[in-house]
Amino acid sequence: MNQHNQTKQNVYETFFVYQPDATFINGVKDIIKQYVTDGIYYSQIQDKMLRAKIDLIIAYVTGAYIESIVFWIKENYETSPEDMASSLIDISLYGPYFDKLTSEN
Repeated sequence: MNQHNQTKQNVYETFFVYQPDATFINGVKDIIKQYVTDGIYYSQIQDKMLRAKIDLIIAYVTGAYIESIVFWIKENYETSPEDMASSLIDISLYGPYFDKLTSEN
């Protein structure tokens, strides 16, 4: 691993895993909350179609993304950032399970 990647790894671990600076993690949460909020509003979903209050959904999804980032770091970045992002989007859109009828196992 080159010096630049090692430095980035140390920064990620410090801010996400050891969390000495709540300002940083709160900033990341704000970015994710905005992403989730925009996704809900852009999808044109009416409030009556949501399973819970929108604020609860935003908090739930934001927490899931933050914990997924921590998991990725603790797993030593075994998955590429692109594959990790793709997995998170797939889980968000389709849930954690393959459809029995369409999966290729």
